[in-house]
Amino acid sequence: MKIQAGTYRAVAVNGDFGTSKAKGTSYVRVGFRITSGPFEGQTVTWDGWLTDKTRQRVVDSLTYCGCTFPGEDFTDLTGLD
Repeated sequence: MKIQAGTYRAVAVNGDFGTSKAKGTSYVRVGFRITSGPFEGQTVTWDGWLTDKTRQRVVDSLTYCGCTFPGEDFTDLTGLD
């Protein structure tokens, strides 16, 4: 069943970093599991693109998802899950 556009309760279940093949832009990809509603149990992903203009917003979003960045290491996603 395709997940319809909307707002859902979800929890982050994993995260990893990568680089786009097209432009070489770095990103963090976070997987979320929907926890309630008609799509409960299904997963979706979010890509946070890491540019000079978006980096702080991505860090804020990861913090909201539980990341604590031990030692101020942006690549340490401890707490995400």
